[in-house]
Amino acid sequence: MAGTNEYAEPQELRVDVQETLKEFSQVIGQSSQRALRFALVVAGCLAVLSGSLALAVVGGTDDEASPPGRRLSGASHNPFEDKPFYVNPSYKTSLSKSIATAEGTVKATLESMTDVPSAYWLDTKDKITGTTTDTMEGILADAASKANPELVTFIVYDLPNRDCHAKASNGELCCSYTADGRCDYLAVGDGKCSDGLKQYREEYIDKIASVLKKYAGKVPIVLVIEPDSLPNLSTNQADPRCGNVATSSAYRDGVSYAAKTLAAADPTAAIYLDAGHGGWLGWKNNMQDFVQTIMALDVAHLIRGFATNVAGYQYLGEMCPSYDYCLNNAHPEHPCCADACGLTAEWNPSHNEHNYA
Repeated sequence: MAGTNEYAEPQELRVDVQETLKEFSQVIGQSSQRALRFALVVAGCLAVLSGSLALAVVGGTDDEASPPGRRLSGASHNPFEDKPFYVNPSYKTSLSKSIATAEGTVKATLESMTDVPSAYWLDTKDKITGTTTDTMEGILADAASKANPELVTFIVYDLPNRDCHAKASNGELCCSYTADGRCDYLAVGDGKCSDGLKQYREEYIDKIASVLKKYAGKVPIVLVIEPDSLPNLSTNQADPRCGNVATSSAYRDGVSYAAKTLAAADPTAAIYLDAGHGGWLGWKNNMQDFVQTIMALDVAHLIRGFATNVAGYQYLGEMCPSYDYCLNNAHPEHPCCADACGLTAEWNPSHNEHNYA
């Protein structure tokens, strides 16, 4: 949890996604303040396993009516506000095994994490249905059984050719397979990842949608869609594992299908697309590529916003008066310009996650 076991109230940074995407694509080379216009809505952060999740949100103020054709995914207000958060019994059981072999400060830290809520990663198909709390269906049944149903967060994470650049968490679905059953990231196949996407749709997303329908409106649900996927398309096209047409099709078509299908399955669920973190997408050209990718998916009207710091992490820091406030060593004395990783020296103005979001 990034050096802390505190679980603060989640935060959302509110932006009009569709209008800001359009504006940002036009003014990326001009005023940075014009490119990202937002207001802090709720203080705190949502811890998601090993990091803190920052959320940038669709829409204007909570009281504004959405324009015709606009769908604000989930409730018309911060879905985390005033909600009890679900603490997964299976997580507590897993943690207890580590506690049993730990000592001293490490043991004390692990014990303090026992009742900390966490998101549940749906990183394999077998985690969707079932009766135990190591499945999506079992978790929702348990959350629904509470006198006040508790908010549950799921990470949707099983795209074909998953994690194409780092290959640190290769998935079970592939566009093409090697002889040992692993993903062949270099194979183009039919150029559309047809078989992999068919599996993803029918054996993964459709099953998640079926469970969502069962609990729609009964349990408050947050979904974070496919960490690292679209950011990889924005920054790692030179890597043939990410840049080949099969992987590109898998990520674009898969994320689009997931957002549209899950939004239809539970109109009350709050859906966020993953947006990496500032140490990855914080440079203006990376942001521009990412914006163009999102605009092409035709899902901005379906999502509540974006989630950052999910699979990778940089510290939250303090929001600066303007987006590029610290570049060129402009205000070294200001606390918001603290830059342990030296990102501003590389002309990345997103040296902390508040500035990035």
